[in-house]
Amino acid sequence: MDFGPYASFIYAAYGISALIIIALIAWIRIDRKTLEDSLKQLAAHGHSRKIKSARTPASSETK
Repeated sequence: MDFGPYASFIYAAYGISALIIIALIAWIRIDRKTLEDSLKQLAAHGHSRKIKSARTPASSETK
């Protein structure tokens, strides 16, 4: 493929885009691992991820 005089710009743009995408994927994986470790620590201390549902007046009405 011949990109003409813009070849260097096009290749640089693709390269930079690829690096940014790779960095974002790495960041997401690292953040996921950190959050999973935090959840494990909370679970070890007896904290739960479940939310106790509170009854609201609208949900307790009967039809």
